[in-house]
Amino acid sequence: MEQIQDDSVRPAYVYALIDPSNGEIFYIGCTVNPATRLSLHISNSKTYQISYNRKERRIREILAKGLKPELKILEETTVKDQRDREHYWLQKYIADGGDITNSVPVILDIPYLELLDKYNYTKRIHAELVKAVDRLAEAVEGRQPQDYKERLFFLKELLMRYKK
Repeated sequence: MEQIQDDSVRPAYVYALIDPSNGEIFYIGCTVNPATRLSLHISNSKTYQISYNRKERRIREILAKGLKPELKILEETTVKDQRDREHYWLQKYIADGGDITNSVPVILDIPYLELLDKYNYTKRIHAELVKAVDRLAEAVEGRQPQDYKERLFFLKELLMRYKK
């Protein structure tokens, strides 16, 4: 079967991960292969046992109950438009009061592609940033502003370090 090379027509999917114990959507992402992506989410949550990532922790909690997260396709789109559509769905679920565990696009409220373009991220740098934002999100929960002011400063420094 011939691979479609044109990202403006190559299919991609915006999806939600759902906790089967309560039906709650806890993560929104995009992929060209939903089945493989779900397997990777589960595998990563097992591999990175010590993680600040809320999504991975939530998946581990689901697995500990003997369940498996469900993947629901929210929208079929194209590779070219997938990040914009992902951002749309993230903002929609946040506005509806959903407890989404995504990190960078949601907390910073900046479309993902703008971040990638503006700061020329690599995967390693992105992973560092996601961990920093997750730690920041944890610090904000039930703590005083000073607790997360320092983490915000660190995050800003990390972003500035990798500017073009």
